[in-house]
Amino acid sequence: MSVSNMKKLTVFAFREDSERILRRLVKLRCVEARRVDCTDERLRLRRISADAELSRAEEQLRDIRAALPQLVRYSTENKGIGRSLRSFDAERFRTDGSLERA
Repeated sequence: MSVSNMKKLTVFAFREDSERILRRLVKLRCVEARRVDCTDERLRLRRISADAELSRAEEQLRDIRAALPQLVRYSTENKGIGRSLRSFDAERFRTDGSLERA
């Protein structure tokens, strides 16, 4: 077996994920592991709730779509506000390569 120089690998992970990641890396025999607890609060990772953000955005979108028909009456543009809206197909966005480009 050959011996090669090791490079430093730093992994930032949530505490509940760190055990699983560490076990996997050690099992692959590609790292020597040491745990360092982060004391600097600015460097700590924070978990955000994407579900809450998504539901809030969907609620705002519903409110906007409900208000647009009322606002179109007061529009002075020839096109109108409501005509510029396009429907969004999330599945097509994922499959046609737009997601990767974004």
